[in-house]
Amino acid sequence: MNVKVSVLMPSFNHGRFIEAAIESVLSQTYQDFELIVVDDGSSDNSAEIISQFSSPKLRVEYLKQNVGACEAMNIALSKSRGAYIAVCNSDDAWVANKLETQCSFLDRNQDICAVFSNVVWVGVDGECLESSDSPYERVFEQRNRSRWAWLRDLLEDGNCLCHPSVLIRREVFEAVGNYDNRLRQLPDLFMWTKAVQYGDIFVMPEKLVRFRLHETNTSTPSEQANNRILNEHALIVRETFRSVAPLNFAHAFGMKDAAISEGVQFDIERALYLLEHIGPFTRVFREIGLEAVYSLMKDSQARQVLSEKYGFDDLQLHEWSGKGSVWKTEATASVLDRGDVEHSEYAVRNVRSVMLARVILRRLVMRARDAIAQRRAI
Repeated sequence: MNVKVSVLMPSFNHGRFIEAAIESVLSQTYQDFELIVVDDGSSDNSAEIISQFSSPKLRVEYLKQNVGACEAMNIALSKSRGAYIAVCNSDDAWVANKLETQCSFLDRNQDICAVFSNVVWVGVDGECLESSDSPYERVFEQRNRSRWAWLRDLLEDGNCLCHPSVLIRREVFEAVGNYDNRLRQLPDLFMWTKAVQYGDIFVMPEKLVRFRLHETNTSTPSEQANNRILNEHALIVRETFRSVAPLNFAHAFGMKDAAISEGVQFDIERALYLLEHIGPFTRVFREIGLEAVYSLMKDSQARQVLSEKYGFDDLQLHEWSGKGSVWKTEATASVLDRGDVEHSEYAVRNVRSVMLARVILRRLVMRARDAIAQRRAI
């Protein structure tokens, strides 16, 4: 049986919330849909709660072991039949007219490949939170813009599109691929950067999702989550700039030379943009840009073009590499600024030449002292 919408709901240990999530989907005012729940090897009472539902619209897959949210999502996607794909996280919920509102919009706007919405922030027990109570405040309250502006803003500023609010055409996944399970914090950001290179998107001002904040949210701030966000953002930036088409790059980021379409000069344009970008992720962009320029300068043709057309040579590379480093932490700064190598784990691994020089110097000093002592003894 064909359906208009396939709703994907991967779930892992959300026994406290999944009943409300499933009920919010099944009670939609728009009913031409299927709901595919993939329980990702939960060890709580999720399976018991899911089994209480007997709707013909519901299909459930129980995985024997935890494989990761994106892999569970991809399993649900592989079993889906709808022309439109929606996502409802098992710890969130939808307002009753979510599908009706967004399906009507996509039906009327064939040029839009995906539609998102704003959210209502709720707490553990489903109570509405004031915006000031949310660490993200108005992050999903977004103005609409061209798909190339979206590409630039998503990479330069980070994600601001609500994943469980999306309704997206199946053809987008067919064109750009499934979710990347290698990413934990930002797989949705990676998907949106690929989607906007395929077509336009739209963010509705209506609050169509009840976005729940609780202590085990994937996006809940923690040292591990923050580290993953930075590392995954860097991976996404590197991969996007490696594969972006010249036309998309030109529209999103501009060109120093508008006549360039491909080849070594396009590689140079990408590298210099990364190197010169200023924003929240400046150090990430610069590090990737330094790597790209350094690699390009191994090629004689690229080196000549960099020098003659862009005025960029070895000395320019030296200058840029001195403007900051993504590798500079409090520990490494301490080592480099104070020369305190004896008591630093960093030094043991990475400043061996400095240590060796100090050991040699210390031995020379000791030998000199021994020689002086011997003369005095005579």
